[in-house]
Amino acid sequence: MKRAYIYLLCMLFAVAGSLASICLGPGVPLSSATANRLFTLDDINTTLRAGGFRLLVFTGPPFQVLPELGGVSPQICWDTDTHDLLYIYIVPSVGDRIGAEYGSSVENNKLQTSFSSASLLPWFFPARNSLIVYVMPTQTPNLEQFKIQNQWLQSLRDIVFFRLNGGQVLVFRGESTSWRAEVIYRYYEHWISDSSGRLQYECWSNEDPQIFYQGTDLKKVVPIQVERRFDAPGENLSVIAETDKKGFADLGDGGFDGSGAALIRSSDTIEVTIQWNGKKESFSLRCSS
Repeated sequence: MKRAYIYLLCMLFAVAGSLASICLGPGVPLSSATANRLFTLDDINTTLRAGGFRLLVFTGPPFQVLPELGGVSPQICWDTDTHDLLYIYIVPSVGDRIGAEYGSSVENNKLQTSFSSASLLPWFFPARNSLIVYVMPTQTPNLEQFKIQNQWLQSLRDIVFFRLNGGQVLVFRGESTSWRAEVIYRYYEHWISDSSGRLQYECWSNEDPQIFYQGTDLKKVVPIQVERRFDAPGENLSVIAETDKKGFADLGDGGFDGSGAALIRSSDTIEVTIQWNGKKESFSLRCSS
């Protein structure tokens, strides 16, 4: 079977407008006043416990691994379900956290090195002026424990994204004669005053694009190797993937991923052009949620 190739070009056109307001997800036990201020240790503990985490402050023997973040020592909590640990850092400002956490890089900074040297696997969850580090042993005891840890990790990820960072999710959809596409776009942004009253800004975004062939000659075009490219000011990325036998391709988390990337708004449009087997179709993706 001759392999078919698709070249998927997506261009993002930002529309000028006001920044989204800072808001916390539903069910957050914090007052609305916390939407534009720095977090305290009590804010973090209260939110995690309200999200179902059964945390106790660790009072056991001294830890060999107690890395500091910008000169700040963490509070260490352990979960009564998994017995895994959380290191919770509260620093003076958003800028202090970013500067300390990304002084070199997440992979090579002092925190990562300290945890790794003690055979611990850390997961980093930033939220304004706080950094939550979930720590588990690099060797999981058994499969059941591994499942519990994965569920716990996903719950923590959701709580930090929605409740602490006020994360938002936009879904862009569109279709042509032969293709339909969807981009799930997650983002948050903050304007937070530091102790001196100076505004500090932080944003983060991640997108998960998916395409699906809905033409009439499916058996003639699959599997399809996909090349996807996003172009925007200061950003470009190509991703190679392959459709399954049903013509579906999940292109994975990609695009403008990480802090500082230009944000997509609900009023923006993602333009898609797909070329395959000498054919070409273009269509737009618009926000549907």
